[in-house]
Amino acid sequence: RRGVNEVELERAKENLKGNIVLSVEDMSSRMFRLGKGLLFNKKVLTINQILKKIDKVKQNDLNNIVDKYFKLDKMSLVALGRLNKGRLL
Repeated sequence: RRGVNEVELERAKENLKGNIVLSVEDMSSRMFRLGKGLLFNKKVLTINQILKKIDKVKQNDLNNIVDKYFKLDKMSLVALGRLNKGRLL
């Protein structure tokens, strides 16, 4: 299977948008969002602008990012704590 399907994408987008809307109620989250916008983008986007950008993400866009950055042959696994040798994978 390659990347994410449409149902997974829509679920993730709705979850992200819900978290963003809820974060508006918390002052520290709001200040963090404003600071991050200024630091990385040199401007602050409104909540509506952010939600519109999320809505514009298409399945193909996300799958292209998955293909580019998530290479199974280059991934590593780190585990902390007690492990049973037979249960690693």
